[in-house]
Amino acid sequence: MLHQNQKKTKTDQEKTTVFTSTWKNVYKISEEENQQFDQENEEMVQQTLLRNSHKITSKLNINLQEIKDNNQQLPFNSINVALTIKELANKAPGPSKLRKPHFTNLPPNMIRNITHLFNCSYATGMYPTQFKTAEIILFPKETGEKSNPMNYRPISLLNFLGKVYAKLLNQKLVKHLEDNGIIKESQHGFRRKKRAPPL
Repeated sequence: MLHQNQKKTKTDQEKTTVFTSTWKNVYKISEEENQQFDQENEEMVQQTLLRNSHKITSKLNINLQEIKDNNQQLPFNSINVALTIKELANKAPGPSKLRKPHFTNLPPNMIRNITHLFNCSYATGMYPTQFKTAEIILFPKETGEKSNPMNYRPISLLNFLGKVYAKLLNQKLVKHLEDNGIIKESQHGFRRKKRAPPL
């Protein structure tokens, strides 16, 4: 890996510095653009919070009864959490360094605790920060000089438990969209058991 001055990097810290400065330049936006983005999103968040203030629950007062369905079932149960853990691939771990085997071998009471955490997150509408935090690693592209930091592609590694929760949320969201006819029948991309019609 080379610095901009073509001096070879020797330590991991030097390599980190080179990658950081390179990617900062690639995704650089002006201070005005950044402020405009923050302002627009702040306004959007405030409007959404105002529209949904009746749904927001205090973190200290989580009422799980409010999120039960017509059959008095909570959104997630220990069985579908355990099945989702087994279904997910055993890929590289995120910042927690916990992999799939750590969770597949958990006793039932721990699965119940994880399920309770998911239901509380769902009830409050708060997505845990640890589930969104990723460790970024860089892979060299097949072509190009490895000494050029632009010839690497970044990959985000998320914590396994966050992937479990994201999959469960995705299943609920897709079911809601399909059951209520929100997704048009003409939509074939990114849907299970659907293929794009031939041209």
